[in-house]
Amino acid sequence: MQINKKLANTILEKIKTANKIAIISHKNPDPDTIGSNATIKYIAEKLYNKQTESFCIDTIPPQNNNLKNIPTYNTELTQSNFDLLITVDCGSEAQTGYKLNHNNIINIDHHPSNNNYGTTNLVLETYASTTLILHHLLKIWKITPPPEIATLLLYGLYFDTGSFMHPNTTKEVYTSASELLQQGANQQLIIKTLFKNYTYNKLKLWGKTFSNLKANKKNNITTAITTKDFHKLKTTPNDLNGILNYLGTIKEAKIITLLKEDETTNTIKGSFRTNDDTINVSEIAKQLGGGGHKKASGFEIKGKLKKKVYWTIK
Repeated sequence: MQINKKLANTILEKIKTANKIAIISHKNPDPDTIGSNATIKYIAEKLYNKQTESFCIDTIPPQNNNLKNIPTYNTELTQSNFDLLITVDCGSEAQTGYKLNHNNIINIDHHPSNNNYGTTNLVLETYASTTLILHHLLKIWKITPPPEIATLLLYGLYFDTGSFMHPNTTKEVYTSASELLQQGANQQLIIKTLFKNYTYNKLKLWGKTFSNLKANKKNNITTAITTKDFHKLKTTPNDLNGILNYLGTIKEAKIITLLKEDETTNTIKGSFRTNDDTINVSEIAKQLGGGGHKKASGFEIKGKLKKKVYWTIK
């Protein structure tokens, strides 16, 4: 699906004519929303001299500190202070963590569950990542990103395609990746950040997560981590980022579910993955107030996890 050039130019014109812009990432920020936020910030500030602030209700995981030009997030958003809000990679208003009541919102995203909550919406579900959408926007706008921004665009694309292993890795993905490398993207820094930046306690936590795996007769596999587990291993929910790429390699699994407690919000965050083409996990996530993609989705609900043990007599 090609980006509508008229819509692309409308978005650029809104950036050019705004005085102060809020750029909003989704909760529990991942490389795609981080890279997208940084790209919009670069365009607005460096090219058009606009005042911008980046927002997210959660902090950026510390492993991202290796990267240059990552946004510094504020958590408290006063919408009346801005004449333009831009959300990036937020599949729903709920995913922003804010109740949006502004009359000028640009919604740039690639999630099929997105309900076009913005006043201007660029939602392209066939695109592998929001950074891929932004890279195509830059080409329409005839803007060449500097190496630091090219790195962050590739970072989001690399993450959302599972290091180019997910089915959303199309020829367009490889074309953009090649172009970003030509523009100076640092692939080795991305690999170091994503795969060579684990702490001892993080791997212990992963081991605990693997040991908690349970499968039912239908090969639906679930694992869970509680606040007690995080405390014992001196870790946080962010330390589970990346583990789903490994859980997704279980060949017997129909649906894989990861549940984790988040004591800062008193919620349970759940993630679904499937490799079965007949299953759409986003439909399951929607029933729990979440959403996402057909093969990768998530949700968040209030509550705590409680383990049950069943005994039977043979």
